[in-house]
Amino acid sequence: MEAMVNWESSWLSYLVAAITTVVAILLYFRLSHWQESRADRERNLPPAPYYYPLVGNLPSLVGDFPFKSLAKLSWNNRWPIFRLKLSGHAGPSTYVISSLELAHEVLKSSGLEFACRNVGVNFAFRMLSQDARGAPRGVSGNTLRGTWRNARRVMVNGLVQTRKVFGDALLVRDLEQSFRALEADGHADGHYVHVLLPHIAQYLVNHTLHFVYGYQGENSMGQQINAHNETVVMCLTKAQQCLFFPILQPFLQPQYTKVMEQTLQRKYQLHETLLSQREIIRAKQGNSSWYFCDTCLEAEKTGEITHDDALHIIDEIFLAGVMTTAATIEWGLGELVNQQGIIKKLQQEMDAMIGVGVPLRANDIDRLPYLKATIKEIFRMHPAVPLLVPHMNPEDAKLGSYDIPKESLAMVNVWKLQRDPELWHEPNVFNPDRFLEHPEIDVCGMDNRLLPFGAGRRMCPGLSVGLLNTQMWIGRLVQRYHITLPQGVQNLDLTPKFGASVVIKNGLRVCLKRRQ
Repeated sequence: MEAMVNWESSWLSYLVAAITTVVAILLYFRLSHWQESRADRERNLPPAPYYYPLVGNLPSLVGDFPFKSLAKLSWNNRWPIFRLKLSGHAGPSTYVISSLELAHEVLKSSGLEFACRNVGVNFAFRMLSQDARGAPRGVSGNTLRGTWRNARRVMVNGLVQTRKVFGDALLVRDLEQSFRALEADGHADGHYVHVLLPHIAQYLVNHTLHFVYGYQGENSMGQQINAHNETVVMCLTKAQQCLFFPILQPFLQPQYTKVMEQTLQRKYQLHETLLSQREIIRAKQGNSSWYFCDTCLEAEKTGEITHDDALHIIDEIFLAGVMTTAATIEWGLGELVNQQGIIKKLQQEMDAMIGVGVPLRANDIDRLPYLKATIKEIFRMHPAVPLLVPHMNPEDAKLGSYDIPKESLAMVNVWKLQRDPELWHEPNVFNPDRFLEHPEIDVCGMDNRLLPFGAGRRMCPGLSVGLLNTQMWIGRLVQRYHITLPQGVQNLDLTPKFGASVVIKNGLRVCLKRRQ
């Protein structure tokens, strides 16, 4: 009996202690919430959904892709901007911009105030953007306080100079080789099923090797770079998950930090090898030929950038230029193969304007309004980076009438802007005709309704290359082949998979047959 009483007494003690702990935690979070609400009213912060103890706003993001969940929050509450608390602990404030006016402020009119990056919130992006001492490097993750301006100028000048030297000759040659590989062993008979994304990525990395280094060797070099890029994208994806679900960070960061370190070391060794080979050729031939890396090497000699910057500028061309462009091309072909009428219109336009059997060239594109409209519609429906790379304001700032505390993350939800029914008629329908009616809308950041490459100071510096590769690969493929779904497949499943960029979950599988 005495043992029973002791057991009941002990059990009651544990129960009282547990209840007291839970009540204390709830009171703490309630008091914190009240104090934050009071501070918010004093500072006129943007509205926010209710957040829960420990998990913040995470329940609002569960069950869908983050960019879609954030769009629904904006639509349902009619919020042009709102803030998120992504965990129960202190961290940078996150603001989601969902209106044309505020997107214009963040990217353009107040672009200087929001032009920095807070790379610390994404461990993989930080490793890409900083050296071992924490100094900024490259372009995409660099801050305006660092070497960003010089690095961006070198990247843009290199792209422009290489295009001036070669025009579209390198691109046309590499496209032809890519399509011949598709046709090898009779695989353009209309029956063989192609999984296109790996082939698109292989073309893009081979072409990038060609115009960056002048490299025309075995495919194995491009395959190695693509394999490393895929690993980096996986690490960026895991780090992005930690941004939205911080509870995962203690489990994922140690593992993927090690993977990222090893992968980056191998990638930079490849770039060092290719740069050394190029320097040997330059020493023998002088300036008789010119490629993108030559611009970087010259800028390094003059002290405009460091050798580390040169490596990272080149690597960004491969990482951003290959992975996001490949995803965009795959999405575009996925939409087209489900709408054979659009493919026929494209073929008829090219046959009439260029000539039957005459290969598409870059200077033909301005004479092909339906092709241009189709490419714009692909970028509208499927921006490769739906939330862009987050911006950061190093000092307190204003957005509209709202106060934005310093070192906040500002995410522009371009997916929401490009699917907004108040801005677009039938926004979820793939319809290139909308851009025939409004040809003045382009993807170059001039119109805030269409921002797949961003806008302003932080607009993607590789826009011209990514756009031309997309136009030429899709245009030339449609011109050269009949593109159909495999036998028995009525409609291609376009379910997305979210990561560092958005791709088709189950991949693009099509049959190709040479047009007569």
